[in-house]
Amino acid sequence: MIELVRPPESPEADAIADTLREMVAAFREIEDPAVQRPLLRDGERTATGDGAVAVFLADLRRDLARWGRFQSDACYIDDDGQVC
Repeated sequence: MIELVRPPESPEADAIADTLREMVAAFREIEDPAVQRPLLRDGERTATGDGAVAVFLADLRRDLARWGRFQSDACYIDDDGQVC
């Protein structure tokens, strides 16, 4: 799961959280007073700083768009007429 490690009361972290919500991405916010700037983490991948966060979010937006293309509202029924 994506984690947003953030300093308390950070407009920059608020903007990142808003962007993740707009993308409908699951994420967890972790408030850490020791952190100076927001940090995005997904598994072993981390991003902090304007450029790295922008690339992280752009990659995530692209990946979510790809996943969205393969979703379906179809109902699959097997040979016996049972819903799979």
